[in-house]
Amino acid sequence: MKTEDDAIEDEELLLRRSLVEWVDLNLELPVSRVVFRPTEDDSTGISFFREFFSTPAEVVELAEKLGRRPRNDYCVIRMPVCSIRDNGMSINPDPIELLKGHALLPEIKSTLRRQSKKYQVRLASWINQNLNQDSIYYCGPVAQPGNDSE
Repeated sequence: MKTEDDAIEDEELLLRRSLVEWVDLNLELPVSRVVFRPTEDDSTGISFFREFFSTPAEVVELAEKLGRRPRNDYCVIRMPVCSIRDNGMSINPDPIELLKGHALLPEIKSTLRRQSKKYQVRLASWINQNLNQDSIYYCGPVAQPGNDSE
């Protein structure tokens, strides 16, 4: 049986929490590179969660539990591990108590903010080129294509 410490396989899917304002499906390039920008707390890499262990809803709920913004302010981007490795980056298991399946991408971190921009651009470019209906999970009411809220 797979454990959180096991190596992350290329076929796995990763989840990255984002503010809804950084993803606009009405734009030609809907996902901003800001989705992959490190915060000051990301000194060892930016966080992802392995979908094998956690759901998109749980990833968003974690932010709310930590006292961040309300869940409706977030969406979750789903992407395969190969999208990271094919772009010259690595992803490593980093189990935490709060939610199963935590992983770190060490090439993008706060201590390498300037150098990591090229990796942020590569990830945003990949997701924008491969975007499909399963790529983004929304928690609340968001204006999405085909979902005209008047």
